[in-house]
This record gives sequence, structure tokens and C-alpha cells, in this order.
Amino acid sequence: MELERARSVQLSMLPKVPKIDALEIAASYRACDMLGGDFYDFILIDQWRLGVVIADVSGHGTAAALLMAAAKKVFQLCGRGNLSPRQVLLDVNDSIRPDVPNGMFLTVLYAVIDIRTHSVCFASCGHNPPIVRRGDQVKDDWKHDNAPVIGIMPSSRLGKHLNEEVLQMQRDDVLVVYTDGLTEAFNSAEAMYGDERLLAGVQRAPLGAPQQIVDAIRADVDAFRADAKLTDDETLLVVRFDEARDNVSPLVAAGAPEATLPTFSSPMFGRERDLADLAGRLKGKSHPLITLTGASGAGKSRLAAEAADAALATFPGGVHYVDLQHSESVADVCRQVATALRLGDDETRLGLRISMALQSGSGRALLLLDNCEHAREAVSRCVEEWSARADNLQILATSRAPLMAPGEVCVSVNPLATPRAGKDVLKTPEDAAKFDSVKLFVERAVETDRAFKLTPQNFTDVAHICSKLDGLPQAIQLAAGRVGVLSPRQILERLDKRFELLRNGKQDERSTLHGILSMSWDLLPAHEQQALMILSQFPDGFQLDAGSRALEGIGERAPEDLVVSLFKQSLLHSETMEELDNERRFTMFESVRAFAQVKLKASGEQDAAWDAFERAVVEYVKHWWQVESEDGLSVAARRIRHESEAMLEIIRRGRSPEARAWCAVIMAPLLHANGEIDRAQQVLQETQADLPANSGVADWIHVTDAGLRVDDAPGEVAEALEGVAGDTGLRFTAMLTRAAALQGAGKRDEAIAELRAAGELEDLTPVRQARLLDRLGVIYGASGRANDARRLFSAALKMANEQKARHLVAHITFNLAWVNMRGDRPADAVNQLKTALDLAQQEGDKAFEANALGGLALALHLAGERQGAEACMLRGIRLSRELGQTFTEVTQLNTLTRIYHEQSREEEALRVATQAKNLAHEIGARKPEALAEGNIAALGLLLGKDVQGAEEAWRRSYQILLDLGEVRSALSSLSNLGVMMGERWKAKGGDRELHSAIEALAESSEKRRDLGYEPLVDAELLLAELLVETGRHAEAKERLAAALQAARARDDDVARKTVADGERLMAELETKSLVPRPRQVKPGTRMRGRASLPSGPLGARSLRSNSDVLPTVSAPPQVGSSARLPTVQTPPKVGSSAKLPRVKAPPAKHDSNPVLPRAKSPARKQDSNPALPKVPKPKTKGRGKGAPGQAPRRRPRGLQ
Repeated sequence: MELERARSVQLSMLPKVPKIDALEIAASYRACDMLGGDFYDFILIDQWRLGVVIADVSGHGTAAALLMAAAKKVFQLCGRGNLSPRQVLLDVNDSIRPDVPNGMFLTVLYAVIDIRTHSVCFASCGHNPPIVRRGDQVKDDWKHDNAPVIGIMPSSRLGKHLNEEVLQMQRDDVLVVYTDGLTEAFNSAEAMYGDERLLAGVQRAPLGAPQQIVDAIRADVDAFRADAKLTDDETLLVVRFDEARDNVSPLVAAGAPEATLPTFSSPMFGRERDLADLAGRLKGKSHPLITLTGASGAGKSRLAAEAADAALATFPGGVHYVDLQHSESVADVCRQVATALRLGDDETRLGLRISMALQSGSGRALLLLDNCEHAREAVSRCVEEWSARADNLQILATSRAPLMAPGEVCVSVNPLATPRAGKDVLKTPEDAAKFDSVKLFVERAVETDRAFKLTPQNFTDVAHICSKLDGLPQAIQLAAGRVGVLSPRQILERLDKRFELLRNGKQDERSTLHGILSMSWDLLPAHEQQALMILSQFPDGFQLDAGSRALEGIGERAPEDLVVSLFKQSLLHSETMEELDNERRFTMFESVRAFAQVKLKASGEQDAAWDAFERAVVEYVKHWWQVESEDGLSVAARRIRHESEAMLEIIRRGRSPEARAWCAVIMAPLLHANGEIDRAQQVLQETQADLPANSGVADWIHVTDAGLRVDDAPGEVAEALEGVAGDTGLRFTAMLTRAAALQGAGKRDEAIAELRAAGELEDLTPVRQARLLDRLGVIYGASGRANDARRLFSAALKMANEQKARHLVAHITFNLAWVNMRGDRPADAVNQLKTALDLAQQEGDKAFEANALGGLALALHLAGERQGAEACMLRGIRLSRELGQTFTEVTQLNTLTRIYHEQSREEEALRVATQAKNLAHEIGARKPEALAEGNIAALGLLLGKDVQGAEEAWRRSYQILLDLGEVRSALSSLSNLGVMMGERWKAKGGDRELHSAIEALAESSEKRRDLGYEPLVDAELLLAELLVETGRHAEAKERLAAALQAARARDDDVARKTVADGERLMAELETKSLVPRPRQVKPGTRMRGRASLPSGPLGARSLRSNSDVLPTVSAPPQVGSSARLPTVQTPPKVGSSAKLPRVKAPPAKHDSNPVLPRAKSPARKQDSNPALPKVPKPKTKGRGKGAPGQAPRRRPRGLQ
């Protein structure tokens, strides 16, 4: 520890390289031992002459370091004002020879440079001769021999051997001085580098900046030494001369005030802007006390020293550095400052003497007080006194917390930038290297292992290390120091035990991460230590309200004050959340949190801390969940989402069954909306199993579970939720869920009746009324009653806007847009989806934004804006990918398949469909996989690729959808199969194809009627056409009449087209004017086709709370009145068909909900996605069938 301190002191004695007109200087120093004997220095002789000294003390260790320090001080005293290098060396010899231990000595070269004429006068005592390079020539042999070393003989004898030499330097000449550690470097074969190699290295070095020459020589020596150890200190100094001139600035004005700043051997990363800002503040004179605050290890000391150096010329009165790490009282602070000012040991009136010393007659002085947190109050008192007495004094302090002194300006030092999870995509090592934290890791790792570099194999591990260490420079450097024995992957895996890992083998408390954090911990009073331990339970930060709830009852201080105090001491940091009305969210650096949890475990208070955290989180999220349910405030939903990690932590580890259950009720819809369907149902099952009998939250679990399964088993959900009792919120949610289930089961009248009953509930808020109207609009839109749906959506939008429920407004607008797309109003849909997208972006709802982009892409496509549609969909896919919402991405890829298909870009559509199928298979999303496989089959048919395989793929898609209980989508797939078989018959003939087509279309038609689904009128028309071909005219006429009736009741483009074609066919049947038609059709002619919209708006899947378990639904315009609710008449039911297989639910899983039976659900779920509306195709003439081998006239109904 003492050696380390001595090493730190020694490094601090190395001077900064001066900046001088017409000269460029660079220096390098490396010690082979903890304490070295080499040194160099610059001496201000007068305003036009600079002294340069380089010396080598024999030996190493403490004795050499002490002799070096003494010699450096003597050179400063003897050199000022003395223009003779010879005389200075003699004076130095006289001064130090009596104190040089036996057997020790110094070799020294001292030169005096005239900065105006560029003449150099030097003398040497036993030191290596200087090297001069002029162009490509180098010289190191001089007229006079070397004199003996300093410290072994009196100056009277030394002077007889000591001579001066004068050099006249020219433009671009280079002067190199060095110690013998360079020439006497040995490699593993014990060969020595030598003088000749050094001369050659100087000759080969680039003639540029001196630092380039220094780097080139050091690299050459290192390459020669290879793996061998340093055997001697290595010091190198290079001066490059520009053109001599008289109008150079004098040295006094060029920045030669006294400075005792610490020096650093490596560059600083990521602080360019902070450095410029701080240096500007120091130069500006407007803030006499500036305090840098920040977490332990954030780099405050380094930034302060660099800024002081950058502003050095501003302080002709000197710059004084004082480390107060071990100071606690006013007396301690004064003693440390007095030592830095060289005021002696007399403590009489010490504060006054310090003030007088700081009031420099030379001008402004800078006092840098480092590590003030240990004595903040004492430092504050001292600073106030000194600033009052010394008006030219500038004070710069570093502390983990403000000093609270008058006139103090605090500047926060933040960690280095790190890659952010989910936001910064790193694909290459170059991407990672853009972050300053990664640059720092690599720089320090190279110092440990010269072969280290970022590679495609390790760059993500390095980035994760920097992120898990919160970008704190000191922790990153400690981690990088392990590269010599551990790979980045091994370091990353061991960060769970970071306090054992992150140490550098030294005994100093600042050399380990644990020691650094312990110093901060020890400064906290007991009640703040307790607060920090409790707050460490929050896994992902907290809002002030939630954190304060957890800290209730600690000491006599208000909980908010405890949070603010920890924040001021840099143990918490905060981020302004724009989406939460600019409220701050507090978080702990991961290392601080881990340290606090270690302390909590040692305290034995883990259960009490957990209970406080659990209670605070549940109270907070339940409050905002209620607000969102009743009032629809978007900020409430966003607040709940921010506590997702805390709720999941409680579900995993909670001590209270009720707390776990409430978190499951609130969290399950969020998981479901993100595609984590199995996990959502699992958390409900697991928490329900632990609930006591008659728990109030059990009913909410039942209703929430039903809402998650409404698409999988609508009949079971409708039955299970009939007559749910409870408060208004529970009953309303249950009734909306049941209405959606009834709609999914084809019972539209019952669904509307359920919504009417919900409208009769007491105390419905306007937001709940708006949700009710929205749900009615969804039902009417799906029933083909577009105008009624628009009227209901308009009323819902008015209510939602009046309540400023922007999130609900976005969802209603989204649903309205889908109705307009189905109703041949793509332009209106585009405007509405743009509005929904804008609202999603303003609300910060990225998941809904991705859905809105997908919907807008389809609307743009239907409106004929093809390029905009593709760009919009690609944006949505990219956003889904960034959010990790793979399920949504698959859905969007299926829609992009359709867009490409309807733009006749079949090869691209096939590529995207294949990508969607593979991705869906990867995540276990069977339904979108089945839809993608159906699309691949359709595209394969259109491209003439493996027609037999296409039929098999279509049948697989149909069976999968049926197995999943997705009857509507299965029937759409069955209709597509019938269309495909019909087209094969038209193209190639064959009774098998004709009868298979009729069978598939008839089965789909009958089952849709049995289940109350709207008929696919163009498929009905095709079926009638095929029946005519088989001579079954009466049956064809009956089906055609039903298709025309259904088409006339609708108001969209497909229906109008079907009516026109159907009436012509009906006229032929009634007049018996049918004539045989040739099968051949003109190549390239297409029959009319239809692609239907998804059965439910995609936005309905973006659930945010129990109140939107389904697409947002609301009450009728007037509470308690059902008179204004429109009614829907459903078509009469026909007998059921035995052709459609029934699906049996699998046995219930262990711990499944005993109240509500379950149907098997896939790992991921999405809304059914039958085909979407197509751009109308040109009319074709005739009803002919294509000849064998020619392209069919009718495409499949559309991609799904």
C-alpha cells in the first residue's frame, strides 16, 4: 500500500509537456519497478529560454525514487535564471553529493533551448549523448567526451571534465534524448537492443509530430523485447523544431505557472465535451467554486485534473492539487492544503496563512480539492473562508455529493456511454468500438495483453461487460485487467461475483470495486444505509411515489428526503421520463445494487426489506391499474409497463399470495400482448394455486384468464363468464370479454345483448362507455354493417377525446380504419391509421406503433401507394424486431407477402412467406406458421412450382388451424383449397379436381353458415359456376340466390363485383341459355378473386390492462339506456355438416385453473389473419375454363 502511494507521488512529479511557439515536444516514461529512478523535467530559466533535464538514478526502488525526487527539486532551484548547463550541473552536484548513499549516482543530460533562435546548449554527466536528426541523417557523436556522473566527486574535480556544446537547430530538425533503459533492453535470447538499433529507429521514424516518433521508437523496442520483461526504466524525450522567428510568445505567457497536477500514462475516453465545458467554466471566472459530483469510479478526479491542465494558462498564480481522501476535519483539510502550498509544519493561524498564499500576486490561482466527500462539511467551511479572503482564487472540487457551500456550482460526471439493450444494435466489432466504455476496456486490456483486440467472437461480450458495469471507468479498468487470465466471456460470466473478480491484487482500498463502494457506504448514516438496502430490491428502478411507499417508517425523515439524499450522494441516478410527464425515474448502478444486497444479506433484514418492496409495488400498480381501467389515462398504462420487471420479480419470489396474484392479474395481459401467451397463462395458474379460499383476487384471475383465451375457446369462455358477480369493474370486464367470446362463436345477437346489459351497469365512467361503443363497432364492422360501425366508433371517439384518453383514442381510430379498409375506403383508412400512429408515437407505445405501421402499410397498398406501403411495412417489421416482438414481426411478414403478391412480385412474396414460416416455426407460433404455409402453397401454384406439393401444404395449413381451434381461419383456408382445385380443373381438366373443388367449397360454405360467419360471396359464386359445369343447375341456382342476397346486404367492392357477375349467371340459369364453353382461356387472363380482411382488428391484440383484454369496448351513449343501441339480425341457421372434424380440448395441465376449462393453445398466438382485400382486377370476358397446361383464370382467394 505504501509502495503504491509512493508510486502515485512519483508519477505526479512528472511534468506536463509545455506548449511553446515553434517547438513541439513529446515525452514518454516507463518504470520497470514499482518505483523508478529515471526522470525528466522542464525548467523556466527566463521568458526566452527553456531548460530540459533528463536523468537516470542508479538502481531502483525506494532509495532511487527518493534521490530522484531530491535531484528534481534541486534542478528547479539551480536552473532558474542560469543560462549555463555546465554551471547548473556543478551546482546540482554540490547540493546533493553529501546526501547520495554510497554506491549510488546520477547520469544527467541538461540542455538550454533558446525558443527564438533555436540554439541548443547542452552538457552531460555520464549520460547517453543526444541524437539529432536532420532529414534522413542522424548524429550522436560530439566534440567533447562525456563527463563523470553526478554524486561521486566534488564539483572542483568534476568541472575539469565537464564541457558544453552548442547546436544550431534548423526547421524540422529533431532532438532526441533518452535513458539507457532503451538501448540496454534485452530480449528472451539475452540480446541487447543497442545504440545502432536506436539510431536506425530514429532514422526510420516518420518525420511528423514528436509523439509519432516517440510511439515508433517505443514500438520498435517493444517488438525487439517481445515477451521479455523490462530490466530498466525507459525514458524518452523528443523535440521538433519549426522555423525560428522573433515573434514567439514568451514562456511566462505560454503557460509555465507552477502546477502540481497528477499525471496519467493513458488517454482519457469519452470526456471531450465534458472537458471542454469544464475548462470553459474555469476560464470564465463566473463560478469561483465548481464541484464535480458523481458515483464512485466515474472519473471525477481524472476529468478535474485534465480540465485544470487545459486551463493552466488562465492561472498564472499556479495550480495546486490536494487529495483529501484521508481528511475528516477542518484541521486535516488545512494541513493537507498547507503541505501542497509548502507552508511548513507550523499550524499557527494556518487558515489565514493559506488564504494569503492563495492570494497570488501573479494573478488567478486554482486550488483543486480531490475526494472531498469524506470531509464535506469541513471543506465547505474552509472554502468559504478562503474564497472570502482571496478574490483571485478559483476552487475546483470533486465529491460524491455537493459541498453545500455558498456559491457552489455542481457539475455531474456521468458514466461512459454503453450499448443499450434493445436500442443499440451491434453487428460488428466496429459497432461496439464506437462506445467510449468499450474503447476504454480495449485500451486497458491491451496494456495487460498486447495481442488483445475486438473480434467477431468477443465484441458482444465486451459490450455486455461494459453495460453490466454501468459504464463506470474504474470498474471497467479493473475488469479489463483480468484479460491476461480470463477471456471476455469468462469475465462476463463471473460478474455475478464481481466483488471477488474486480480487484488488481493491491492492498489499497481503492484498488477493488468492493473497497470503492465501501467508502461510500461508510459515509452513510444508519437510516440511509437501511433505505439503500430496501431500494436495492427494485430490479429496474422506481418512481419517487413507489420508492417512498417502500421507505415509510424509516427513522424520522420523510421517505422522499431519503431518496433525494441518496441521489445527491450519487448512489442513485435518475432519468427524465418524457412519457411520464417528465417525471424522474431513479435507478441504482448495478454494482451499487449488488453491494447493497450483500449488505442486506449480512444484516439479516432481508424479509423486512422484501415485504416493504412488495407492498409498495402492489399498491402503486393497483392504483394506476384502477385509474387506467376507469379513466383511460394513457400515462397510467405507461406507469404500469415501467413496473413490469418488479411485478415479475414478485410473481417469482413473492411472500404474499395475494400480492403475487394481483401482479399476475395486471402483468398477464402485458405478457399476452407481447406474444408470451404460455407465460401469461402460467403466471395466472401458478399464483391462483397459492391463494387462500374466498380470496378477493381469485375472481379477477378467473376473468383475466378467460380474456387471454377468448380466441382459443370462445364458446367455453362465454359459458364460464356468464353471470360473473362482483364490483362494477370486475363485472364490466367480464361482460366485455364474454361479448367478444360470443362474437367469436358466431353468436352476434347474444354478444350485442351482453353489451346492452353491460351498458346498464351502475356508475360506468365515460371511458368504459367509450370502450363499450368501440366493441359494438367492431361487431357491426365484422357483420358488414359498416355505416353503423362508423357511427358507433365516432361516438366512442368523442367520449375518449373528451376524457383525454389518448391511448384509447388510438385504438378506436385503429379499429375504425379497419372497417374503412373493408368498406372500400382506403383513403379514409390511411388518414385514420396515420392518426393512430402519431398517437402511438406521442404516447411512447412502441408495440402499438409497430401494429399501426403494419395497418398503415396495408391501407397505403389498398389506396395504390405501393412504394409508401412497402416502406411503411418494412419500418414496422424493423421496429418489431428491435422490440423483440417476433410474433408481431411474423404477422407483418405475412401481410408483406400479400402486398408483394398483389403487386405481382411473386418471387419476392415467396421469399418473405418462407421467412415468415421459418420464423414462426422457430418461436412455436403454429397459427402464423400455418398461414404462411398456405401463402407459400398459393404462390407455388401461381409460379407453377410443385402443384401437387402446394395442395398438400394447403391441406396441412387447414388441419393445423383446425387443430388449434381456429375454425374461421381454417374455413378460409378450406375455401382457398377449393378455389385452387377449381383452377386446376380449369387448367388441366379431370373429374377428381372438379369434384374435390366442389366438395371443399361446399363444406366451407355450410360450416360458415352453421357457425354464423358471414359467407364468402365470391367463393359462393365460384361454387355455383362449378355446379353448373356438372349439370346441377337447381342446386347452383339455390346457392347463387343465397350468395346474391348476402352480397347485396354488403357495401364493398368485392360484394358489388359478385352481384354483377352473379346476376349475369342467374339470368343464364333462368333463361336456360347456358352454352358449352371451351376450357381454353387467353393466357394471362385472371378470374376475379377476393382476399378478405382479418376477422378482427390487429390492434385488438395489443392489450395493455384488464380493461382492454379485448379490442377496446365501451358503454352506450347514455348510461342505463339500451334504446339507442342498434340490433343485428343474424341469418337463419342451417343444419350442421359432419364434414368438419371436431376438436377436443386436451386434459388440463397441473395447477391449471379448475374453474375454467382450457383449450390447447400454441406457444404464441395472434388474431386470425385470413386474406385481406385485393386491389380490383380488370374484368375478364366469358366464363371459359383454361386449356390443360395454361395459367388458370382465377387465383386463389388471396394470401392470408
